Amino acid sequence: MQTLKSHFEVVLNGQTVLQMDKLTSNSGLAIYDEDTALPANATTQVVLPFPVANIKQLVIFSEIGCTIKTNSSGSPANTIVLTGGAPPIVWTNDKPEACPLTTDVTSIYFVVANGVTTCKPKIYVVYDASPGF
Repeated sequence: MQTLKSHFEVVLNGQTVLQMDKLTSNSGLAIYDEDTALPANATTQVVLPFPVANIKQLVIFSEIGCTIKTNSSGSPANTIVLTGGAPPIVWTNDKPEACPLTTDVTSIYFVVANGVTTCKPKIYVVYDASPGF
């Protein structure tokens, strides 16, 4: 039996913030890394499903401030406010702190505030996609 192995790395401002050398065929990736800017004064839905309990590594970042809501724009399971240019949110499953996301994600809603021209947030999730999870 063959196993796919790969290398995955996220570099922000010249600094590696996420690196995983042992991705296997059971590793899932959920990535939002579009070069298209999200419009100001708007809420944009992106379908990006992943299971929170299986997250191994998570990075959330934005050069311009915005709010991220999970699963609903009106009654979100989680709300994360990103300050533009701030260090990325980086979480791994070997940290003692709880994951900033608490519920399985089906969609992400990006809310870009009034007065902001455009926003290009980034989300990188590595999770265990083994059968039975």
